[in-house]
Amino acid sequence: MRRKKKAATAVAGMRVGKKRSDMRWMDPEGEIWASKFEYGVYAALKSSGVSVRRCGKSDSLSYQSKVTSGRCQTCSSTDVVTERTYTPDLFVVPHNRDPEDGYYVEAKGYLRSERRTLLRSFRKTRPSTRLRMVVMRDYPVGKGTLTEWVTKYLKIPVHIWNGKLPEDWT
Repeated sequence: MRRKKKAATAVAGMRVGKKRSDMRWMDPEGEIWASKFEYGVYAALKSSGVSVRRCGKSDSLSYQSKVTSGRCQTCSSTDVVTERTYTPDLFVVPHNRDPEDGYYVEAKGYLRSERRTLLRSFRKTRPSTRLRMVVMRDYPVGKGTLTEWVTKYLKIPVHIWNGKLPEDWT
């Protein structure tokens, strides 16, 4: 049985990853992005007039992650955490709004188990951070779908990418 080939999205640039699992993408200006999808979301938002910028080191947010089977050497407590940082993909400011009303966007084509664990730890530590997720498609995760998982565990808005953000996001 032959598989149907997915329709290619028209995104300028080229893939720079040499391995099959390396999805890095170079835009026409020479910047390296984590994936073609992430850059495509950024480019579509920029061209539609939405105020969007790529997040960098200054946008890194710290959070705590529980250490499984960890034990404190000083007091023998099993309640041990490690400090980590998380950098979202994009920062969006809705039309005619103050930058304080902006929110972070995580753009994902495929959300691996390790990344889901990271996002759950981040949301437990920082539940008030304005974060939203844009996904390429809705696929099975556990006993449900990705959008159900995001709604249940992260409790953030999620959108299946169709070329633009929902009206209530902008």
